[in-house]
Amino acid sequence: DMTPIGRLLNRFSADMDVLDNQVPRQLGQGIGCLEVFFAIFVGIVILNPWATLAIVPVSLGYWIVVAHYRYASRDSQRLEAITKTPIFNRISEVLGGLSTVRAFGYQDYLIEKGCVEIDHNQACNLLKVEGAQWLSLR
Repeated sequence: DMTPIGRLLNRFSADMDVLDNQVPRQLGQGIGCLEVFFAIFVGIVILNPWATLAIVPVSLGYWIVVAHYRYASRDSQRLEAITKTPIFNRISEVLGGLSTVRAFGYQDYLIEKGCVEIDHNQACNLLKVEGAQWLSLR
């Protein structure tokens, strides 16, 4: 059983992107959001203690929404990763057989197929990003 080179490249590049770009950004944003949340929560409790009674049911409702979003987010992220693998496969295959591609004049065909694969990947990526934005507005 062999793992396609595109899947390996996809996995490695995705892991490096997470470590280099997403973890520091998300950590900073998460800490900033927690600071703002606690400051607002303390302000509400000081100014209107009765509002804390409403915070509990609203928090539970939000927790339920997040639980449903988690499944959709995982599936959309999986679809995006699956549609990215053929892109890496095509790039590695073309680079390996570049002289053959040029000799038989397959450049336009491979460009067209690559664009279709990128369109499919970006449609899944858009779904993932829109889902995250929907949750952030809740």
